[in-house]
Amino acid sequence: MKHSFVPKSFSKVVGAVSPIEWDKSGKPKKFTIFTEWGEDYIIINKNQDSMLKPYLNRVVEAYGHVHKNDDGDKFLSLKKLNLLGFPGSTPAENQPHINDLYEEYALHIPHDEFSRAV
Repeated sequence: MKHSFVPKSFSKVVGAVSPIEWDKSGKPKKFTIFTEWGEDYIIINKNQDSMLKPYLNRVVEAYGHVHKNDDGDKFLSLKKLNLLGFPGSTPAENQPHINDLYEEYALHIPHDEFSRAV
């Protein structure tokens, strides 16, 4: 794989962490972030296995420097990683909480209309 990069840019990438290379014992050692648009961002950080293993097959929000080689391959030098959920799931911050079974709306009924309803 040739690494002649165009200038760096700091980006946010959202996608699922997937293995793309394994060691002799079958453990993942190199990873990519696969987006819902079918783009692969190959992680180029060292010690990927220890850093990304907990996020395997989970949707993450990754921040870092993106590089592109002459062939159009995208590489990500990872700086920050946030867990969002599992593929196909709603991000955790958008999921309803157990006690939130309904939404509350402020309601104002003028006194004269309230008295007519009674």
